[in-house]
Amino acid sequence: MFVLSQEKLAELDQAQNQEFLYDLIYEIIKENPVLKLNGQFDDLLEPVQNLMNQYLQKGINQINTLKYMVKSHVYLGIDYENDPYFAWIKQEMEDYNIEEQVTYVDAFYKLVEDYKKRVIGHDFEYLVNAIQKNKEVDLSLNVFDQIEYIYSEKFSFLNDRNALKIENRDFSLNKFHIKDFVLGKRFKQNYFIKNIYN
Repeated sequence: MFVLSQEKLAELDQAQNQEFLYDLIYEIIKENPVLKLNGQFDDLLEPVQNLMNQYLQKGINQINTLKYMVKSHVYLGIDYENDPYFAWIKQEMEDYNIEEQVTYVDAFYKLVEDYKKRVIGHDFEYLVNAIQKNKEVDLSLNVFDQIEYIYSEKFSFLNDRNALKIENRDFSLNKFHIKDFVLGKRFKQNYFIKNIYN
């Protein structure tokens, strides 16, 4: 009879987890050619592993749901859960319990897919256009006119969710933060989109 030692089981488990991580990174690269992630596989190892660990700790452990939650960061930003520009997600998901992962991810999927369709655009077209417009904006306009000009899709999407209220100081919109509005609060640490704003 063939018996595996506890150490061997741990080795196999580690090898399987590494294979899952590698497959997930390859999928992200392949599915998002506009992000020019080819050749950056090693740069993505740590951030993707960290995202996987975060969701595993929250109880997301089914393969497809785990993959989807990690991939959502490609569109929403590496640190969107701590980004005031994405506070609307937390608000809209407050009725769902992450421990009921299928229900939770199904609701989250609908939100993210709507965001991708309305704000990101096919092949990141709206985001790329907003990055380009940010370079040519008239800074004499008030902030809301600036962001509406730069990224009308995101402006409209957030406005529909009452996330652009002037009294919402978490949003802290000013000339300095317009790039944050377009790319996310910690865009410099977003390994997924860093190539398209360079």
